[in-house]
Amino acid sequence: MNYNVTAEIKGKVEAQQEIMSGENQIARYNEFFDVCANIQSLEYSLDAQYALLENAEDQDRVRYNIAALEAQRARQIAQYNADSNKSYTWGQFRDSDLPYQLDATPYQNKGEKTKCANCYQ
Repeated sequence: MNYNVTAEIKGKVEAQQEIMSGENQIARYNEFFDVCANIQSLEYSLDAQYALLENAEDQDRVRYNIAALEAQRARQIAQYNADSNKSYTWGQFRDSDLPYQLDATPYQNKGEKTKCANCYQ
């Protein structure tokens, strides 16, 4: 008997059961909303920093803050987009009202926030 074939099949079945568990589905579903909300929060923080920039005594400090927030936003968008592409695991649990991919263009005080779900905008 070839135990490698049996082990491979058993491993795939166990992986599928774990992926489809209710606990996993809810966690992944919520994670997409959480990451998107984090991105929106960073955009509000960027708005606040851009508002301070013009009249700030230490404009360099504000620019550093902006750069750090932009980097955090870019990381969160990359994570969201990567998870969305994981069609076998995470991606299948993204709510249909959430965008498939988020725009990775730097925010740069454009004022328009990332939309996390059609029903909330």
